[in-house]
Amino acid sequence: MEAIRWDVLFSEISVVPRSNDVVRVYKDALKNINVSGRFDIKRNDGLTATIAFNGKLEGHSIFQMIIWDYLKCLTL
Repeated sequence: MEAIRWDVLFSEISVVPRSNDVVRVYKDALKNINVSGRFDIKRNDGLTATIAFNGKLEGHSIFQMIIWDYLKCLTL
């Protein structure tokens, strides 16, 4: 993936930017995943997802979309 252009990615999507002091923890069966900041988007039925770009791994960009099940999410 080439450089992400946030203005293009979010051009027709309502986005809520989160500062790094907003920390949420996603709990799955194996571990807890801390998510700081990033960009939230919300579907019409209220389901929220967080979009994250986390640098590079082995020369490839990492793009994540975390779908929040609020039964598994804690806001710190």
